[in-house]
Amino acid sequence: MHNDGKTVVFGFVMISLCICVSSISLKTPIVKTVYGPVQGQRELSRYGRYYQSFTGIPFAKPPVGPLRFAAPEEPDSWTLPLQATNVTPVCIQRDYLVTYNPPTEGTEDCLYLNVYTPEVEYRHNKFENKLLPVLVFIHWGGYFAGNSGKEYLGPDYLMDKDIIVVTFNYRLGVFGFLTTLDDEAPGNYGFKDQVLALKWVQRNIEYFGGDKNKVTIAGQSAGAASVHFHLLSSESEGLFHQAISQSGNVLGPWAFFNETYQKQITFYQALFTNCGNETTETKQIIECLRGLPAEEILKTQDYFKRFFSDPLVVYTSTVEKKSVRNPNPFLIQPPGEYLKKGMFRKVPWITGVVKDEGILKVSNLLRNDNIRNALNNKFVEEISNTLLALTVSTTDSTTLYSNISNFYFGGQNKIDINNPNSIQGLIDVYSDRSFIYPLYQSLLLHLYHKHNPIYLYSFEYKGEYTYGDVFSFTTNDISFSWGTSHCDDLLYLFYTPKYFNKLEADRDICMSKYIVEMWTNFVIYGNPNLLDDETQKTSWKPLDTAINKDNIQGLIHLLNITGNIKDGIDIKGSKSFYKDRINFWKSVDILENH
Repeated sequence: MHNDGKTVVFGFVMISLCICVSSISLKTPIVKTVYGPVQGQRELSRYGRYYQSFTGIPFAKPPVGPLRFAAPEEPDSWTLPLQATNVTPVCIQRDYLVTYNPPTEGTEDCLYLNVYTPEVEYRHNKFENKLLPVLVFIHWGGYFAGNSGKEYLGPDYLMDKDIIVVTFNYRLGVFGFLTTLDDEAPGNYGFKDQVLALKWVQRNIEYFGGDKNKVTIAGQSAGAASVHFHLLSSESEGLFHQAISQSGNVLGPWAFFNETYQKQITFYQALFTNCGNETTETKQIIECLRGLPAEEILKTQDYFKRFFSDPLVVYTSTVEKKSVRNPNPFLIQPPGEYLKKGMFRKVPWITGVVKDEGILKVSNLLRNDNIRNALNNKFVEEISNTLLALTVSTTDSTTLYSNISNFYFGGQNKIDINNPNSIQGLIDVYSDRSFIYPLYQSLLLHLYHKHNPIYLYSFEYKGEYTYGDVFSFTTNDISFSWGTSHCDDLLYLFYTPKYFNKLEADRDICMSKYIVEMWTNFVIYGNPNLLDDETQKTSWKPLDTAINKDNIQGLIHLLNITGNIKDGIDIKGSKSFYKDRINFWKSVDILENH
């Protein structure tokens, strides 16, 4: 009996405990929006704070039928509560970043967003009854891949802070950026999707506890360039108040294509899909493309590429003409013209790069014997024309290519996988051409027009995980220690279960705390510096606007975020931003220098 009594008591305790746990509802309260009510679910942040998660909220009509290759339209309203708990649909794509011959995934009905907000009782006292600052993050993927779902941009780390996070999808590749350079298909639909998502935030974020007057837009890679474009476009006026661009800007050679190139791409797209040739009217081409299954159009993207992945970006931004049929163009002149004329918003801005951006491209090239041999057979031409997309100005191209070979490869016109200097040279030349030098050029123009404050950083920390393994396509290895890859900074801001486990190493977790703290300080206060009991722990000064318009190196202030999982973390101010490499690109005669 005594033992039975214990059993009964134990069972009673367990039953009571189960009742208590089950009484904690995983559903959120129903939240009103201007289009209809939504209900999400409660989730836990990294350190155990409950937050409310709303995923898959439509912010536009499905861009199908006549809305394919057209500006987005607001969604239809609904009456019953929308269960905002589903996985956000992926915009239809083939992801050439992570595999050879990628499969088609996703759907055209993909214009959805996600909202994450900490619950009131878990907020710090000063935010308990206040609207929270908002971080809107634009996903990466070269304008042809990626998505906003939690498997790519998990909010777990950021939800330990008192901010609201919004992510969203936008149309990609041919569906987001094809243009006929006229009213039939003016282009930039992916950017117009982004504008509509930002308008949704302005109209609805207060229902979720967010402050529409304190919105920071941020992004990485293509998302970073998107943020920079929003600084330029009149269509984005009043939709945000601060900006963060991680590894991308509008002067990157992949971020904007001129009219001649756009015409060629559209012509070949019509040809590959049997929708026309160089004499076919644009109206007929677009009508034909609208009638094809999306999967059939995506199959033709292989025809634009060499080495499976080059060029990475086929469709990107373009200049539009304002007209009756296109009353709200996103870009009305090349981005460089906006910058030269000072036609941009001078909002507080964080921008920077990672040390080895070029791993994005190089990791898969070096691990594939066939591609590496093809590169070495015509090394100078392949490196300069194809991989770097050089636009030669007045100098004989032979001289330019020779200068590149001497500076980055010691005059050796081949890639030697047994020579670390050769591998690092290939990483550096792609980093500089696609990310570092374009950022330097844009900063010159922003500072010349007195844009302040701008906070510049270089991220060089090497942790347990790296996107270099994701971009390699294969497990074939070479005896080279990869540095800090393109996208590696994201590891410490977002949980990415698609590719990585949660951070486990103590120093990785510590780095994540630093990055989250700095980024959210900027979102909340407009100043990213770390504070400890009101004492500044970092020395991250904004760039000085009192510059010579041709050179900022002498007056530059940036934050170097360095270290590794073995030796520790070092975060400190610096006055040197890839000086020798930038000086090299300033010295060569390319169109971008004129």
